[in-house]
Amino acid sequence: MSENLLPKHGGYKNLLTYQLAELIFDITVLFCEKFVPVSDRTNDQMVQSGRSGFQNIAEGSVDSGVSKKSEIKLTGIAIGCMDELAKDYVKYLKRKKLEEWPPEYPALADLKARHVKSLEAFRGWTKDVWTASGKTLPPDQIAANGTLTLLNLALHLTRKQLASLEKSFLEEGGITERMYRLRREAREREGETRTHGQTRTNTDGHGQRRTWR
Repeated sequence: MSENLLPKHGGYKNLLTYQLAELIFDITVLFCEKFVPVSDRTNDQMVQSGRSGFQNIAEGSVDSGVSKKSEIKLTGIAIGCMDELAKDYVKYLKRKKLEEWPPEYPALADLKARHVKSLEAFRGWTKDVWTASGKTLPPDQIAANGTLTLLNLALHLTRKQLASLEKSFLEEGGITERMYRLRREAREREGETRTHGQTRTNTDGHGQRRTWR
């Protein structure tokens, strides 16, 4: 079977980076509804950054069939948006004078071990941490630190994805190079077919090649 002109593309829903970015957006929307007043400009900024994170990963995946450059660009934008969102969470903790937990903090280690994939699972984790603290830890501190952990993971994985895309582009090129390669291969196959046809024509009825003088 010959290679398709357009490579497989658009399977962003299977990407862990997309799944994480979408979950982070869902968490951020709920976080802002509960803890960041609508009148605060940060509310809209955080929600928009969260939305842009998963949307750019999706759009890059869809565009990859016709433009690897676009996929690389949009994936880079997604990284920038998630990084901006992470900074907003850090600023929130500082503004509220709440502690930012280190990566080895027990509750964060538990979050990583759970491999949270849904908003419900994340809310379950926050409730467990709050209960384990004797209901003394502020819920927004728990949620902000948990989201930062997910953001750090999403950023790490998306940067690896971007590096892989860049490597693939340098080695294989984009749609222009793919079109040229497939066109060349098609011409080579056509040439081979003609050669075989001429060989069959230049044989006698007994399958023996004639000698022309």
